[in-house]
Amino acid sequence: RVDAETSSPITVITSEEIKRSGATSVQELLNNLAISSGSALSDVDAGNGFSPGSATVALRGLGSAATLTLINGRRISPAAFNDPNIGATVVTNLNSIPASAIERIEVLRDGASAIYGSDAIAGVVNLRLREEFDGFEAHAEWMQTSHGDGEEYSAGMLAGTTLGGGRGNVVAYLGYAERELVTQDARRASRRMLEYYP
Repeated sequence: RVDAETSSPITVITSEEIKRSGATSVQELLNNLAISSGSALSDVDAGNGFSPGSATVALRGLGSAATLTLINGRRISPAAFNDPNIGATVVTNLNSIPASAIERIEVLRDGASAIYGSDAIAGVVNLRLREEFDGFEAHAEWMQTSHGDGEEYSAGMLAGTTLGGGRGNVVAYLGYAERELVTQDARRASRRMLEYYP
C-alpha cells in the first residue's frame, strides 16, 4: 500500500537516494530528515561531550535515548558511552555502520513503545544492509569549509563475495576518516564572544 494508507507512517530512503544526498555518514544522512531533531549526538562534539567520536539519531525532539536503532530488524549492540540526554546509559553508535553498506533505511515516524519498549517512544530507525553484494567498490572524499579550513578526509573500500552453492554472502568494509579542528577564534562571530566572555 502507499505510505498514506499504512498503519504507521514510514519513510524509506533507498540506496540511490543515499548516493544523491551527498551525505558522508549515516548520522549526517539521518539528521537531514525533517523529523530528526538537534538533540542527537554528533562526532563533531567529540571534545566536549560524554560520548567522544560517537553519533546517534533523535526523532521528534525526544532525544536519542527514546529512538530505537535496528540493523535488519534486530537490535544493535550498544556502544559503551554515556548519553547526556538522560544522564547515564549506553548509546547506539552510527559511526560503526558504513553508509556504502546500506541498501535502504526505514524510519518509523511514530512511537512504537508497545512493540519495542521504552527506547522506541520517539520512533524506530531500521538500517537494511546489503544482503547480496558481489564485487568491489571504493570511494575517496575531501572537503573543507568556505574559509579554507576544517578539512575532512575520508576513504573506504567495500568488498563482497557469494559463497559456493549460494550458501550466503560475505561483505567486508574498511574505512578511514579524519576531520581537522576549527577553533572558536577562527571565526569572527565566535571570536567576539571570546573577547566578551574570556
